[in-house]
Amino acid sequence: MARREVTGRGPSVTAAPRVELASGPPLPNEKTSAPPVEPKRVKRAVLPPVRGPPIAPMAYSIRQFCEAHNISVDTYFRMQRVGFGPVTMKVGGRTLISVEAAAAWRREREAETSTRTVAAE
Repeated sequence: MARREVTGRGPSVTAAPRVELASGPPLPNEKTSAPPVEPKRVKRAVLPPVRGPPIAPMAYSIRQFCEAHNISVDTYFRMQRVGFGPVTMKVGGRTLISVEAAAAWRREREAETSTRTVAAE
């Protein structure tokens, strides 16, 4: 049996009718939340660096020496074990190679290469 037949009344409506929202621009009387406004960025002048010309190194670390001479760190240590490496100096806890020692090492390598090629001929 349906409710109407028992009580004589129809079902009561307790919820508000459902309103479908239409897409599109908001109505003039409709309240909307404004999107958050970001503060304007202040443009700052780009100043040239205060530095002068780069300072030439007086000594290389092992890694810098290897990068400057295009050899790997493993090759450097292998040459040091054999006795073909450059002269090093200890400064505090660091091992450094002076620019003069690097130049002398290059001259030795060039001289050895030239004597090998003369002996091979």
